[in-house]
Amino acid sequence: MLFNTVALSAQERKLAIQDVIHWEKNHTLLDGKSKLPIKKFGSKLVLLDFFTTWCTSCIASFPFMNDLEVEFNDQVQVLMVTPESRTVVAKFFSKNDYVKGNKLPIVIEDKWFSGSFPHKGVPHVVWIYKDTVIAITGKDMVTSDNIEKVLSKKDITKWPVKNDFAVDSAVDGGSQLEDSYISKFGSYKIGYPLQYRIDSTSQKIAYHMTNVDAIPALLYTLGLERKLPLMKKERIILNVRDRDRFTNVDNIPKSFWLQKNAFCFSSEWPSEMASSKRHQTLLKELTNRLEVNVSYEPRNAKVWVIKPGVKKSNSASAGNMELGYWMTFVEITNPGLPPLIIEGIPLETKVASSYEISDLASLKKAMDANGLTVEETERKIDCLVIDDN
Repeated sequence: MLFNTVALSAQERKLAIQDVIHWEKNHTLLDGKSKLPIKKFGSKLVLLDFFTTWCTSCIASFPFMNDLEVEFNDQVQVLMVTPESRTVVAKFFSKNDYVKGNKLPIVIEDKWFSGSFPHKGVPHVVWIYKDTVIAITGKDMVTSDNIEKVLSKKDITKWPVKNDFAVDSAVDGGSQLEDSYISKFGSYKIGYPLQYRIDSTSQKIAYHMTNVDAIPALLYTLGLERKLPLMKKERIILNVRDRDRFTNVDNIPKSFWLQKNAFCFSSEWPSEMASSKRHQTLLKELTNRLEVNVSYEPRNAKVWVIKPGVKKSNSASAGNMELGYWMTFVEITNPGLPPLIIEGIPLETKVASSYEISDLASLKKAMDANGLTVEETERKIDCLVIDDN
C-alpha cells in the first residue's frame, strides 16, 4: 500500500488517512515536560484523543483509555490532547474524580496536533500506526476488538471516517407538502458528520439533519418548541416491532450502527408561518417519513429525588460546582442510574463535588455532605413515546 509523506510546516500540515506523520518534538505537557517520547511512537499504535474539560463523555472515558494502554502494554500509546490552558486543565484535574490516577500524557495549549487534524467536535480520535494515519473516528470506535484488528493488520478501510467539515444536502428528490416548499429524506451519507442545521432567508426557513438517527432527531424537533430534560432511557418508551431501528440492540460500535440506521432529512417552510405551527408540522412530516406516531407525555418511572436536608455542623463547605451541572454530569456518566430530579433547590446552588457517585449509597453520601437528602421513589416524568404507525 502506498502512503503520502507529508512534511509538516506552518503552511502545510493538515493530514489525512494514509499520510505519514513527522512528529513535532516540542509540546506543552500538563506534567511540565516539554518533549514527547516520539522515538517510541514509530513501532506503536498511537491514539490521539482530542478532548476538553467541558466534554463530559471525554472526561468519563479517561479510566477506560488508561486501562486500554495497560491492556496492550508496549503496543499502544494513548495521547490526550486539548487546546485549553494549563490553568484550566490543572484546576479541573485537581477536583475531578474521573481523572484521578491518570497516567496518560496530556498535551495542553495545543495548536500543532489540532492544525494537523482539524475538527469541530470532541471526542475526536486519530489512529496512527507505525507513523501512518490509518483512521479518524469517534470515541465509539475505540475498543479492544478494534485495536486487535489494527495490530493484527486486518482490513479497516470500511471504518466510518469522522469528518466535521463536510456539508451534505443531497437526499431524495423531495416531495411537495401542504404549507411547505419541499421535504427530502435519504439514507446515511458516508464521510459526512452528524449535523443539525437551520438556514433562513426572507422567504423560507429550512431545517437540515444529516446522518441522524430517529430518537435524537425526534427529540431535537420536539426541543424546538419546548425545553426537554436529559432524556435518559427511562424517558424513552418504544412500542415498536423493530427496536434496532431506534436503539443499538446488539451494542456494536455506534458508527457502524449509524451507517445502517441513520438518515438525512430536510424540510423547507415559508418564513411567514408561525414558529409553533412550523415546528408542529415539521414533527408531523418527520414522523410520517419514519412511519411512526409519537407523543410527549407523563409516565410512571423510578426516580431519585434530591431535596433540601438538615445542614450539619460537619457538612462540606460550599463548593464551586453548580448542583444542576454536577447532577447532569453524574447522569451522563452513569447511564445505569435512574433519572435524578432536583426539588426545592436552585439548580445554580454551589456544592462540593469531590465525590465519586456510582449508586444510591454513594449519591446519598455526597448529598448528605452537602446538607441535602435523596429520596428513592416513583413518580410521573415526561417521556417520548414512539409507536409503530
